[in-house]
Amino acid sequence: MSRTKKIILSSLLVVGLAVGYGVYWWYWSEDPTPAWLQSIGPSDMAAHDIRVVLSAPGGTPEKALQRLEKMSYYRQKEVFLQLTDAPEEAVRLFAVTNLTSHRFEPEVKDVLQRLSTDDPSEIIRGTALRLLKPVDKKKLDGHDHNHH
Repeated sequence: MSRTKKIILSSLLVVGLAVGYGVYWWYWSEDPTPAWLQSIGPSDMAAHDIRVVLSAPGGTPEKALQRLEKMSYYRQKEVFLQLTDAPEEAVRLFAVTNLTSHRFEPEVKDVLQRLSTDDPSEIIRGTALRLLKPVDKKKLDGHDHNHH
């Protein structure tokens, strides 16, 4: 290898290393979380993630629920309430069915009432309506207490 080729190769190596280091330094000097992401709270992030999961091929409610595992009961409720306004029917249905354990809370009752009359989906209107009905204790425990 001639001396000129060695100088060119060495120069390229030095330039390549300098560029690589420069890109690395620039990347890490930037805040890794964009400002728009920092401005939204954990409930908004979770709601966004759930919409992405449920919209993806093979996205199941179980996979979506995994996103909420580490959140508190009340934070989960926030997410479900937020998702009741999603444009996707599957996301709204996911939200409504997961509000079952919260259905006696006034805020949730109001949302279920709205969904039972105003949602464009018949399935969601029906599900919301069923959640608003009082619980029949006889059906709940599987026994008819009138016939023993």
